[in-house]
Amino acid sequence: NKLYLKLKEFITEFNVSLFNFLKIAWASLISQYSNQNELVVTYPINTRTKEFIDIKGSFVNILFYIHNNNNSFK
Repeated sequence: NKLYLKLKEFITEFNVSLFNFLKIAWASLISQYSNQNELVVTYPINTRTKEFIDIKGSFVNILFYIHNNNNSFK
């Protein structure tokens, strides 16, 4: 419960979403374990709009996130 409250306070203070915070934390963890300074992480995003609700098939695009681990945080 304490961790949750600290996390909520942190993301509110820096005005970031929980998803963005977890995305950066995950990329930082993978970067540390792989000893890589730059890392590319991909996330699937749904691009299906209301006009295409009845069409069968996958409407998924990939969003690339480039993480540069320069050991600084603001």
